[in-house]
Amino acid sequence: MRTSDKKRSTQLLRLQFAGIVTGVALTVSLIGLFLYKQNADSKQIEKIANESTSALSLSPVSPASSLTLNQTIDSSELAYNVQNSPNLNENRQLQKIVDEVVNFVESNKFPTQSLSITIIDVETGEYAGYQQEKLRYPASVVKLFWMVNLYAQIEKGILSEAEFPQYLDAMIKKSDNEAASHIVDRITKTEYKQNIKGKEYQNWRKKRLKINQYFQQAGYDSINVSQKTFPIPSLKLARPKGSELKLRDNSVKSTRNQISTQQVAR
Repeated sequence: MRTSDKKRSTQLLRLQFAGIVTGVALTVSLIGLFLYKQNADSKQIEKIANESTSALSLSPVSPASSLTLNQTIDSSELAYNVQNSPNLNENRQLQKIVDEVVNFVESNKFPTQSLSITIIDVETGEYAGYQQEKLRYPASVVKLFWMVNLYAQIEKGILSEAEFPQYLDAMIKKSDNEAASHIVDRITKTEYKQNIKGKEYQNWRKKRLKINQYFQQAGYDSINVSQKTFPIPSLKLARPKGSELKLRDNSVKSTRNQISTQQVAR
């Protein structure tokens, strides 16, 4: 690992570890509630999307500026800077904490089959988990992976860091879908298309799925981080439509993002 990569990885781990692990545990343990919300009345969802406003004033980037800096470098050349998952050792004390969480969930009559947990002590390299290799719908936890890929492109010289501070702040600190949509567009060189088909769609799809390949080539088996999070008010999308729905095989619930807590913790 390069020195700059190592410093950036260490800083991100120390600053965000506690929040990420807590967020993952809460997200997966309440996955049933997320699924329930997705089945809410469509008119109510449209109303929420139309009334939503972005936390920041995020200025869109014009198509003319979508390929800035080094035009000869393509995102397909990117490689995740740590090719193998770290070698961690199980810890009984950490496992006791995990078991207590599982017991708490059971005692409150929540379904444990929808629960996954991974805890890592970054100081000792020890871990504990529960169903941590099972792929789950990650909700906004997926935004962490988009941030990682963005920094890889910045370090490669494909994108300029000066463009993204407000978007990263909104996406990571506020879980803002507008900012996340902008970042996904920039790192995959794709934009929402209402009507798209044939060769144009196949090229669009290939670009969007490169974000999956970036992680899969480093051992993140079967991970899917290609789907945007909704609603996105500026696009008038309360749910996937057009190219975003086509990417899901024209079904809102199929081909969704999927990540394991082990992959997030790594």
